[in-house]
Amino acid sequence: MEGVTRYAQEWAAKANEDPEPAVHNFRKSIRRARALLKLMRDQLGRPRYEELVEDLRGAMRETSAARDADVMVRLVAAYPRKPKTAAALDALQALLEEQRRAVHSKGRLARALAEGAESLEEIPARFGQSLPEGMHRGGLFASLEAGHRRARKAYRKAQGGESDDDFHDWRKRVKELRYQLELLLPLTGKTKEHGRLAELAEELGAITDLVVMRDCVLAHRERLEETQPAPLLKKLEKKIDKQQRLRYAEAEDLFGLKPRVFARRILAGVERASASGRILSPKE
Repeated sequence: MEGVTRYAQEWAAKANEDPEPAVHNFRKSIRRARALLKLMRDQLGRPRYEELVEDLRGAMRETSAARDADVMVRLVAAYPRKPKTAAALDALQALLEEQRRAVHSKGRLARALAEGAESLEEIPARFGQSLPEGMHRGGLFASLEAGHRRARKAYRKAQGGESDDDFHDWRKRVKELRYQLELLLPLTGKTKEHGRLAELAEELGAITDLVVMRDCVLAHRERLEETQPAPLLKKLEKKIDKQQRLRYAEAEDLFGLKPRVFARRILAGVERASASGRILSPKE
């Protein structure tokens, strides 16, 4: 936990010199910390777990607008221009760049990151105090099994429905499981599942960006009316649907597994570090 929060603080300090990667890496580090909390939830106990999660959520709350603005400007700028969609894309890009300037104006981002970084100071100590005995192999197995079960349940729900919220929830569960496995790499070694989850998380992120882009067009439809945004919306909807169907099919190799089988594969190379079976200390 200490290494994860320190990395977030280091990036927060770079807000003025390199704002976009500073926001990205700060938020990514916080999500890693939250994934670690979820992994250790049973050992922490519900009250301390919920307290720490809320503190981490608060640390990055004020950075959401900056992250969204940065991603959308970059995505729209790189999106291929076709005769029927170029005008709408150019107009949308201008609107998004205006919003981005407002988000980054007058040191707002630097202040948000500095405040978020300061709020992380005591989290590693509080986390460690709640885990005096560390994690045993059986507890780690149960946590990984539960994490896969959550992701598999979200996968089935997203696959069977048409809700953006269901898809977004699946993406969050995949990222959470990915980060947990990455944090455990020194202990478990790399498996096929590590690579597949990382790949899937990136692919789902790309689809989510398209969904947000579509929603931006809808939100600004009146201001974009003169550019005739309907062909762009149609193209985005078609691309989102195609990519989602493809990822659902490809993800079956991960979520067709039973959670117990998944956890067993991840921990296959883990040997007990002591007679007591403790394999993970609070500082690790």
